Amino acid sequence: MDKNIIDFRKTSFGKGLNAAYGKIPIKLECCFSPCEETGFFKLSLYIGMDKVYKINNVGQFLEALSAFRPYHFGKSFIFEPDKMAFDMVGKDIMDFLSTLWTRRKHLGNGIDREKEELHTGDLVFYEYEMESLLDFLWDKRESIVYHRNSQKIYFSDKFGIKISIDKESDFAVMSLDYSDIGDFEPVTVNYRYIFSKVTGMVARPQKSSREVLKSIYGYKNNECVVSLKISNEDRKIFKKNFYDKYRNDLDISIDKEFLEDLNKNSLVSKAYFDIAAKGIVSKIEHCYGEKVINPLNEIGKDKSIREPDAEREVENALKGYGFKEQGKLYILDDVERIILLLTDNLQSLKKICQVYYSEDFKKLHVRNVSIFGLSLSGDESIIHMNINLENISDDELIGLLESIKNGKKYYRLKNGSIINLASVESSKFAELIKGLGIDKGNIKDGIIEMPSNKCLYIDNYLKKNGMEDVEMDSTLRSYINNLSKHMDSEILFNDRLKGVLRDYQATGVQWLRAMASYSFGGILADDMGLGKTLQVLAFMSAEKNRDLPSIVVAPTSVVYNWKIEAEKFTPDLKVTVINGTKERRTLQIMALKDYDLGVTSYGALKNDIEDYKKIKFQYVFLDEAQNIKNPLTLNAGSVKELNANCRFAMTGTPIENRLSEIWSIFDFIMPGYLLSRSEFTSIYEEPITYGNDKKKEEELSNLVKPFILRRLKKDVLKELPEKLESQYFSEMAKEQKKLYVAYYKQVKNELKSKIQDTGIENNRLEILAALTRLRQICAHPGTFLDDYKGGSGKLDQALELIAESIGSGHSVLLFSQFTKLLKILRNELIKNNINHYYLDGTMTPHERVMEIDNFNSDIEAVFLISLKAGGTGINLTKADIVIHFDPWWNPAVENQASDRAHRMGQKNVVNVYKLLTAGTIEEKIARLQDRKKDLIESIIKPGETFISNLSSDDLRDLFDI
Repeated sequence: MDKNIIDFRKTSFGKGLNAAYGKIPIKLECCFSPCEETGFFKLSLYIGMDKVYKINNVGQFLEALSAFRPYHFGKSFIFEPDKMAFDMVGKDIMDFLSTLWTRRKHLGNGIDREKEELHTGDLVFYEYEMESLLDFLWDKRESIVYHRNSQKIYFSDKFGIKISIDKESDFAVMSLDYSDIGDFEPVTVNYRYIFSKVTGMVARPQKSSREVLKSIYGYKNNECVVSLKISNEDRKIFKKNFYDKYRNDLDISIDKEFLEDLNKNSLVSKAYFDIAAKGIVSKIEHCYGEKVINPLNEIGKDKSIREPDAEREVENALKGYGFKEQGKLYILDDVERIILLLTDNLQSLKKICQVYYSEDFKKLHVRNVSIFGLSLSGDESIIHMNINLENISDDELIGLLESIKNGKKYYRLKNGSIINLASVESSKFAELIKGLGIDKGNIKDGIIEMPSNKCLYIDNYLKKNGMEDVEMDSTLRSYINNLSKHMDSEILFNDRLKGVLRDYQATGVQWLRAMASYSFGGILADDMGLGKTLQVLAFMSAEKNRDLPSIVVAPTSVVYNWKIEAEKFTPDLKVTVINGTKERRTLQIMALKDYDLGVTSYGALKNDIEDYKKIKFQYVFLDEAQNIKNPLTLNAGSVKELNANCRFAMTGTPIENRLSEIWSIFDFIMPGYLLSRSEFTSIYEEPITYGNDKKKEEELSNLVKPFILRRLKKDVLKELPEKLESQYFSEMAKEQKKLYVAYYKQVKNELKSKIQDTGIENNRLEILAALTRLRQICAHPGTFLDDYKGGSGKLDQALELIAESIGSGHSVLLFSQFTKLLKILRNELIKNNINHYYLDGTMTPHERVMEIDNFNSDIEAVFLISLKAGGTGINLTKADIVIHFDPWWNPAVENQASDRAHRMGQKNVVNVYKLLTAGTIEEKIARLQDRKKDLIESIIKPGETFISNLSSDDLRDLFDI
């Protein structure tokens, strides 16, 4: 192998030096002080946990850190890079020093002293390193932790040089007072940083202050005031080289009489403008008192009094505006440049000279298009906007809109008028037009037409900008007001829902109805655990008298959960799950007209879309709508082909990585509302993502806000109990189901025969063994079959729930009584790059403590725990999501496990999810537990099992014996 090829594992990539997940946090303190020997600075470092220790050999420490090996501080403390990590600031400091160390190491001969200095406890910096050091420290000056031994050194940009100019009899004195800084030394060659030994201040002067400090450095004195004499002969050069250069940047106090003397023969430039046949003409005059100079006719003029730089600034400005020399005048004949001159450039020119206009020039007309000139009308489908520009043609209106879209600052009408789009009034109109996404297809007979779903954006925009007096006809105003009334109208729920729905959920149902009443659609974006499914079912229950069916499209893992929830909370709804073979699904789709609600998966919908396209739906609901975040996928394409009066999306993460994800969801609920994909990318995504355009961000937010209902747990915390428990049902994978059915039939026949022979009481152990095996199959057949490759529906559901939780910023505890299942899960988390920890009964106390501490100090992560090993004695309040992968016989044991997160110190609401396999022994046990809940709570004590307290009839029911 080539000797120049480096082993990947030796680099920071392979060693994972930047990884902090699961590591013990380490303190880093700095001791920063002047170095008397060099005149620059030195740095000492201290690290540790409760107590800090000085690094006595910085070079060796950096080498150990780079090599990923332990560094010993004695018996009391060992720094171990594989188990310990600095915070972000400490990591940045170590990265900086490591770069410095590498640089010194490779500089070669002639700097042995510097290389040796690095291998001491006090790290000495030299002149060539000071600028990069101070740039680094300056950015982090507020966040670096200093050791108690640090000398008084601080960073500041709050200082000034006080300059005063006083007139004497035949000269003036300029005093430069730098006492705010004191006796200073430059610590970089270019004076970007200076250091005051008296005050301990490290300062970074602005450019003007830097130049002045550099000029007076050689004249420093104990009084910290440098005085300069300005003779009468030096006034002109003083004005040019100092006063005019620094007066806007520095604090200069100047004697009034002296200032008048300076300005007595100073330049005053004047620019005159008039109308000519071919455009606009201008004449420039440079005035020095009574002497007037035309730069295009200056033969024989005395140049001794001239200020050529200032003169050229005015002349170059005119040329930059497009003016060309013509005899003794300048002429501008380009129409676009004339418009720009009138709207922008004249204001700029006034900053450097005096400007005068002829009467004809003043008649050139530039006007604004004010939002107050708008009139709005409309009905339930179309909004009409008239911008009240008299006699404007459709072509001119299209041109005006194109100018707005392209960011132009003006637009010229055929009558010669110039629309100034850069004025405050016009800009508000332009922002509204851009936000509405209007193009030439919206224009008809001088009127702009838009779909009614833009009414909320228009109404919010007018209110936000204090423009509620814009003319709006009664029909459109009534339309908007009625939408608000729908939010406040009362909905009659059945008795079961009345006792279940919380206030925020009832509000969610009202919001769904308000959006549906105008066929707007929307995104129900509540945080996970707040009951989006229940809100949709409650809404459907209130709307079930519609003639058309509705459909829910959901991930396979939760399809069956919709039916279970409907049976529990809205039994009045006729709900069908569309699954099975292609032939069976086709028949189920044909029968949808007999149901209120159908439920299918994204995968099945893709295969059945031709059948669905024949049906008109009242509502389409997308559960976990992030499944269509990529508009190019078959998932996204299929759901957008469904024909419905109104569409809703449900997701706790409407945007996960890119803004285009929200576009894709809106392209489903209201196609065209957020423009085409390419327009959305250029108008919103790129400026916001890459340009940090806050204005565009606010504009997009205002567009989508009316159609997104988003509540977080913290927002509705007062309404929530301390712990939310939910049951999630999944269907088995194909091979898993075959195995379950075969084993269930076999064990049922065997138990039936044994019970007939010896009675049920004598066969409780056999029943328990059979139940345990069935529960293993429900969890994952791989828990007892090493060669099983058929998958698990519950495993898929758990991984989706984990991904959503981690993506929403939560940490998860997952419990199972089957350690082999936990290991299967661990392999899946590794494949999906999900941060996780593990605990089972085989681990030593030390290993348990390390895993628990690492989890509690990490960012979002998953903790896989054996139910018996993690049921008691540990505090895991870092987590606020608890998943019970397989049900335990004794609910008290489950509760003990959940309370690892739900205990003192937990600041968030804890969501507990119990995963159950539909149509199996798990579902039967769960329902049996619900019926016997009071008995369980009052009779079953810790250590007892649910199964031991079941009657003979209960046991027979479990196996239909």
